[in-house]
Amino acid sequence: MVHLTRIYTRLGDAGTTRLADGAAVAKTDPRIRAEGAINEACAHLGLAHELAGAALARGDETPGLDDVARILGRLLPEFFDVGGDFATPLGGGDGPAGRALARRRIGREWVDRLEADCDGLNSRLLPLDSFLLPGGGILAAELHVATAVIRRAERTVWAVADRDGLARAGGVNPWVPRYLNRASDLGFLLARTATAPGKEVLWRAEPPAA
Repeated sequence: MVHLTRIYTRLGDAGTTRLADGAAVAKTDPRIRAEGAINEACAHLGLAHELAGAALARGDETPGLDDVARILGRLLPEFFDVGGDFATPLGGGDGPAGRALARRRIGREWVDRLEADCDGLNSRLLPLDSFLLPGGGILAAELHVATAVIRRAERTVWAVADRDGLARAGGVNPWVPRYLNRASDLGFLLARTATAPGKEVLWRAEPPAA
């Protein structure tokens, strides 16, 4: 159980922060930038979840919208766990918080769930004959934003893995970037599912202006 009795601590005023294992690092460290990208992705998913709930509440009958809301509701706590895993370098976890997070590592079953969601959504969507542009309604557009942020989070996680290594002490759990990779695929499919039929915005090559 986490008890937050005060939000500000002044401990980061010198430009450093702490990982879940207690290690002090600069706020400009690549691992902190990646952690911030994961948090940002989670925030966008949270906004999408609120938009989906509001759409359902007003009687939006877009096919699959209930699945979008359900999946987003599961992804929110999962992304929090992904951030906790990434904030605990492998082999870390000396403090109480670090030990608790180290016991909740992301694994194959997390990625398998995402792939099952992707397969389920994709089976009900029409094939695309062009690239898809962001749009198709506020919820769909926000899911496209969330997808772009998840992809950035994956890239920044790989930058840390390149520096610190995968599957070794002090490094990155290899299932974290795999999870983010599948989550970005799922975000794209959620955006398509949240788009009302016939409202997808497809890219078309335009002739040069005269």
